[in-house]
Amino acid sequence: KSGALASANASMMGQARAPAILEEASQLENRANAMRDQLKSVSDDLLKAQSSLRMAHEQRAARLSLVEPPDLPDEPNWPNRPLIIAAGALSGLALGFFLAMIVELIGRPLRSPVGCPRRVTSTRTVPRS
Repeated sequence: KSGALASANASMMGQARAPAILEEASQLENRANAMRDQLKSVSDDLLKAQSSLRMAHEQRAARLSLVEPPDLPDEPNWPNRPLIIAAGALSGLALGFFLAMIVELIGRPLRSPVGCPRRVTSTRTVPRS
């Protein structure tokens, strides 16, 4: 008797909870449908955007056309070869001058026999004029 009573109680409890479970299932189904509709809307918007982008690229390419061929110049504007040659020569002269000045300023010239290294055997001096 107690097993039948427990089974009857469980059956009554399940029947009592059935409307709540059905209500929850209905709410979940409504949420799923709303999400499906939202996904479809977003997918459609994406396809429209891709289509309009593709059409914009096609129209941009179609709008460009050659009206007339370009005129070629008789002489090139750049490089100005005489200017480059003159600038190279002047910068070479200036660099050479500055390097010579630096060597003269940094180098220690021999002014007397005292400044000579010991290996030099001749101790003659150059007369000043």
